[in-house]
Amino acid sequence: MNIIDLTNTPELIHQVCELLVDAFEQQVKLRGGITITLGADDESDSTTFSGVDLYADLPGHMANSKVSGAHPAEFYKKRGFVITGVVPDANGIGKPDILMSKRVALSTSTMV
Repeated sequence: MNIIDLTNTPELIHQVCELLVDAFEQQVKLRGGITITLGADDESDSTTFSGVDLYADLPGHMANSKVSGAHPAEFYKKRGFVITGVVPDANGIGKPDILMSKRVALSTSTMV
């Protein structure tokens, strides 16, 4: 029996995560879901949301946000998710939760 050490194969982990997200999206669509929303903690200072007082200017921080390639938000951005909000201090002072969403329903012709 072969056992794969996933901790030493980041590409394999990435591929498994992609498959899981794809499968989840398909299940949401099949059940009539419209949007998926998720939270991506930043407890490692990997975004410009971390380590600052977001309450001072949340719209400004949202408009000028940056995410490093090491943060999960970057993975989700590549999968079509967009940042739709931030929960300041969700994980402690200066450690926010980044909300991301993606529409999975077929687009409608009634939207402008």
